[in-house]
Amino acid sequence: MTTERFCDPGDGRSFMVGTSRVSVKVEDGEPAAAFSLIEWLIPPGAPAPPRHIHREGSETFYVLEGTLWFPMASSTVKAAAGSCLHIPPGTAHTLTNEGDAPARALELFVPGRLMGLVEGVGQLLSGGTPPDRDRLVALFAAHASEIVG
Repeated sequence: MTTERFCDPGDGRSFMVGTSRVSVKVEDGEPAAAFSLIEWLIPPGAPAPPRHIHREGSETFYVLEGTLWFPMASSTVKAAAGSCLHIPPGTAHTLTNEGDAPARALELFVPGRLMGLVEGVGQLLSGGTPPDRDRLVALFAAHASEIVG
């Protein structure tokens, strides 16, 4: 049974991915969840995820504040506040905040299980040192994703 969900400002489960804060706005505990929605707060110079692809899911970013850079397969998209970027399955990408101010963005995962990858990366980074590459590769593989380049 589906129920409505409402989040007041500041609501939602939060966790860190390196120096970036993720606030979960909509999630469904089922592995086949249709989508998940999170809010990122990414400080300048925050560690970027490795360039990667998702084989079975897409990501859509809507930048609320600041600017994010999305190095893609053949170019870099510079997305200022109000910009929206959809990344379909199989598209190599990463994201960075190369500016001098924090950036805030919403990210929509379809299907929702891709959010588990972000949370897993956060857990691997929680020790404050770069994660073991083999563990990172295995984590991406477990979410039908692959580190490329």
